[in-house]
Amino acid sequence: SRNFYGDHTHKWQHSLHFIQWLCEDLQSLSLGIDLGFSNVRRERHRGLQVRAGKATLCMTKRNRSRKSLARTHGFRRRMRTTSGRAVLKRRRAKGRKVLCTKSNPSSGKRA
Repeated sequence: SRNFYGDHTHKWQHSLHFIQWLCEDLQSLSLGIDLGFSNVRRERHRGLQVRAGKATLCMTKRNRSRKSLARTHGFRRRMRTTSGRAVLKRRRAKGRKVLCTKSNPSSGKRA
């Protein structure tokens, strides 16, 4: 029987080895996506497909709290260093209404 690539089975085998190498390389990065070689399947009329594991794809992106963002990018942190004050100076010169977007105000709209 003929496969997706016709009579050229070595092309399909080359692609299979490439996918296996790619999956192993991605697994070493530990991105939270399961792309194990067991999930690589050859469908009859669709060629080669790589499917990610279902359980790991349910992980959602976590948002950092405003407090932790303010510790790094807030107004008081900017005023602490020379380069931080230079950032504020550039933003004032540009006419920015909000100098530090990551501040953690205790009152107002974002409290």
